[in-house]
Amino acid sequence: MGLKKGRLWIDFIFEKVRPPLKTSGQVVGMDSNYKNGVVFSDSQVVGQDIYQRIQVD
Repeated sequence: MGLKKGRLWIDFIFEKVRPPLKTSGQVVGMDSNYKNGVVFSDSQVVGQDIYQRIQVD
């Protein structure tokens, strides 16, 4: 709890039970960068157009 610049703030910290680990299904790796988007090890590619959006002329 605190007061900063005339505003009151309160931090709430909760703990919860960790769910059991999955024992079925596939494990997929992921790599992300701004030129290629998000590339998954199962050949999915998402967000390829982000590079063009952030280019400055």
